[in-house]
Amino acid sequence: MAANAEVSSIAWGELVLSIVFILAGAVLLLKGEPQHMLPQKIGATLLVAGALNERLCRWDSALLLELGNASYSIYLIHSFVLAAVRFLPFLHSRASPGVNRRGAIGAVEG
Repeated sequence: MAANAEVSSIAWGELVLSIVFILAGAVLLLKGEPQHMLPQKIGATLLVAGALNERLCRWDSALLLELGNASYSIYLIHSFVLAAVRFLPFLHSRASPGVNRRGAIGAVEG
């Protein structure tokens, strides 16, 4: 019985350590400044290392599944949406003679 309790406490210790890694990684990623890439790299490494815990991977949650599906959908369509958004000012300047291509009100540039 003592061996089983020891395995359980080790598993919970690993789970807590994984959560600490995830939180520390998120903090380093969010607080990192663009000119200092090392904290962001360490943060990303900690985040991935924490997420690789076997107990976290077996977590069945409808909310997490839907978030994953939504994230993948956004990943698949984001390039098309960004291309359309980039094209919108061009359409707007053609439709409205009072707005030039830079979006400033005034004479239309040829």
